[in-house]
Amino acid sequence: MLRGLAEGCLAVQGRGGDWEAAAREHAALAGRLDTCKGRAAYAVLDGLLRFHRRHPGATARLAAPSGGGTACAYGITGADAGEDGTVRPGETVRVHLRGAYFDPAELPRDGGVSVGGVPVPGPPVVAARSGDRLTLAVLVPALPADPAAPVDVRVRLGAAEAVLEGAFRIAGVASPQPSPAAS
Repeated sequence: MLRGLAEGCLAVQGRGGDWEAAAREHAALAGRLDTCKGRAAYAVLDGLLRFHRRHPGATARLAAPSGGGTACAYGITGADAGEDGTVRPGETVRVHLRGAYFDPAELPRDGGVSVGGVPVPGPPVVAARSGDRLTLAVLVPALPADPAAPVDVRVRLGAAEAVLEGAFRIAGVASPQPSPAAS
């Protein structure tokens, strides 16, 4: 993919490049990319080739789009917490991510996962990966819990954070409260 994109970028700028090589790679990759970065690069190559078909002899100066945005819509799509949506401290929950633009090996080193505002014990484990989708296996931390109150799950890598609000409830023993009769 990168070779075709490079060829198209060079060619549209009049700095060499090979339109045929770019078109061959574009055709070979149609419908085959399974990552957000791959799909974004493919869309750029597609735009370059369409520009070339409309203006075969033209060149253009490439620039970043105004307003920016990202190629990957990184986020949490769900958390498996059983049928009743309640887990216990020490149980493993699977957290599903989409748009993971990073190498999963970076997560334990440069990021982390928290449940209900408490970091999970130990590093998250990548349980499955398909394209830009990851499933993390995380241990539920012990924390005073109100079984009726759902907790948030946060997955952070550097400055990027994905949040799933109200992901599940944690069954546990809340801090004991003194009874009014004991005073």
